[in-house]
Amino acid sequence: MKRTTAVTIGALVAAAGTCWVLNPLHPVAPLYRQLVSESTAQTEVPTALRQRADCMYDLLKSTPSVNEPKLTYVTREGWTHPVLSYRARYSQGRSYPMRFEAQKVRIDHHGVWFLTTFDGPIPPDLDVTSLNSIMKTWKARCDVGAEVDIN
Repeated sequence: MKRTTAVTIGALVAAAGTCWVLNPLHPVAPLYRQLVSESTAQTEVPTALRQRADCMYDLLKSTPSVNEPKLTYVTREGWTHPVLSYRARYSQGRSYPMRFEAQKVRIDHHGVWFLTTFDGPIPPDLDVTSLNSIMKTWKARCDVGAEVDIN
């Protein structure tokens, strides 16, 4: 009985997948196409981008106001790219999570750039001087721009 049920469920899933592919108006078709496109996304990180991210990470590791620096790679929107994160000095010994994610080239940027976003104003006790210093150092030593976006 269990074996028959498993085969039946598997057959239904396969048939449903075929229906979504063949019928572009099916409500689940956009999700199916997104899953397929993400699974076939580019997973190679260009050498120049990897080198810049490594440089940025090395600088974070040697910055006194930075705790727990991390360099990871994510695959999103059809490309694999670096994300640098760390905990920045905040008030009274606390720390604030910072995350800079690589962005695709825009017309007003020459090469790679990274973006961090704040939902609302920058926390008042965040060490903004250190944040600006880190971004300037990345530009000077790693040849990469970084920006802060405030939503």
